[in-house]
Amino acid sequence: MKAPKSRITEPDINPGNEEERNPLIDDLPIIVCRTDLKGKIKYINKRFEDISGYSQDEICGKNALKPGLFPADTLRYLKKRIAARLRGAPPEKWDTQVKRKDGSWAWVNLEGSLIRKSGIPIGFQIVASDITNRKLAEKAMEDKETLLDSLMDNIPDSIYFKDRQCRLVHINRMMLESLGYENIDRIVGKTDEELYGEEFGLKTMAQDRHIMATGEPIIGLIEERTLENGQTNWTSTTKIPLRDHDGQIVGLVGITREINELKQTEDALRESEERFRSIFENTTIGLYRTSPDGRILLANPALLNMLGYQTFEELAEHNLEKNGYEAGYNRDEFRNQIERDGVVRRFESAWNKKDGSTVFIRENARVIRDDKDQVLYYEGTVEDITEYRQIEAERERMIEKLQGALNQVKKLSGMIPICARCKKIRDDKGYWNDVAEYISDHSDAQFSHGLCPDCMRVLYPGYVKPPGPNPE
Repeated sequence: MKAPKSRITEPDINPGNEEERNPLIDDLPIIVCRTDLKGKIKYINKRFEDISGYSQDEICGKNALKPGLFPADTLRYLKKRIAARLRGAPPEKWDTQVKRKDGSWAWVNLEGSLIRKSGIPIGFQIVASDITNRKLAEKAMEDKETLLDSLMDNIPDSIYFKDRQCRLVHINRMMLESLGYENIDRIVGKTDEELYGEEFGLKTMAQDRHIMATGEPIIGLIEERTLENGQTNWTSTTKIPLRDHDGQIVGLVGITREINELKQTEDALRESEERFRSIFENTTIGLYRTSPDGRILLANPALLNMLGYQTFEELAEHNLEKNGYEAGYNRDEFRNQIERDGVVRRFESAWNKKDGSTVFIRENARVIRDDKDQVLYYEGTVEDITEYRQIEAERERMIEKLQGALNQVKKLSGMIPICARCKKIRDDKGYWNDVAEYISDHSDAQFSHGLCPDCMRVLYPGYVKPPGPNPE
């Protein structure tokens, strides 16, 4: 990496005795090296020894222009510079690497001056500063910037930096593409008002000024903006202030994410929840969720009304396992069936209402399990069939009554043995019974007794006129 050229007046350097150590030069905190015009090293100071790891005995006599001490591109540049210097070109400073004895590389900033004797160039004196730590820091910073740029450009969110005047100073690739630009230079320096228009831009700039004035960040701000095509664009934005080393706010950094799909999902979920809530609250059948131990976790208004409760909290104190079922019914059969089959259908039982009366119900339910197949709860529907049960009971009573009447009617059907003379009837046990007595025993018929005209003439002839024509 070449530094800018420095045009300075170069003084003559007295070579002195190159083979002797010079205490003044040895103690300098900079590297000093002398070579002849062909690059043969004649002298190095202690700083050179400290940086390179070579002693003066090991390095002197070696040719600096031969491969080994400098990188290949530096060697080519050195040879060109030597030729240029001998033609009168001014000296230059530049950064390069020097290979240490252990094989590692040190960074130095060097400058070469001609050594003259009686005005005639006889060699070069190279003065260099060790800049290895600076170069390592620059490399680390460069790596961080590369990593940051790579991270920013691959994040599917818009990332941007603004100065105190709310102007963009840097943005990532996603934001550049979302704005429809190809060159970042067309964006840098612009404000939101210039990019998004007055209505939306002034609002966001007011937010930015507030952040930089108070130091208060904005986290997850949901914003709505109408695009040029008329579509609505939903975003979630986070902005935090940027501070310098003294803690002063110098700008802000923001991250904006499009959440259109999330918003659509939320809207669909909200509509679904509203539909479910409407069905849950307005259906005429009971809906519930209960734990395996009988605790009521959820109940809709229809179920509350069915059991005579005003609020869910009141019902939740009621436990189906302990006191929810009418005598003669228990929850074991229901629980065994639903955990065995996963569902129950048209399961009928009797529950206790708040006032102590009984409600007959028919339920359909299913079991809900976790990912470890453990039962979480049961959920189902409940239908009040009390009236249906009453109708069924009444129907059974009517059938029984009709059956009894039918049985009575059947007793008087078929062949009845009757005496030809006295008209007595023989029963199933062989006894002869009076007709009236037999019919009374075998039907609901009742008798009133009297005499027919023929019997009256026989029994009471004086009270009955003889038959014949009526006297005139």
